[in-house]
Amino acid sequence: MEDDIQRRERSDKEDSEWAEKHERLASQLLKLRSPGLTIELPGLPATTLYPSIFPDGKLREALETLRCQIECQQNRVLAT
Repeated sequence: MEDDIQRRERSDKEDSEWAEKHERLASQLLKLRSPGLTIELPGLPATTLYPSIFPDGKLREALETLRCQIECQQNRVLAT
């Protein structure tokens, strides 16, 4: 009985830690996706950061879907 309680507490703690990690990921992706977030190196044109970091459109779509799922689970709606 005691072991079962400890296992459940560990599992709940892990779930909470993963939820926090997902929240940070969603927040960071939202910041990167900002259209105004560009970099400009001397002699090169300005580059939007988000597509530069994630050049694969399918990967960007998967990340955005994940972010939306996380936000939906937290009962928040974001306009992007």
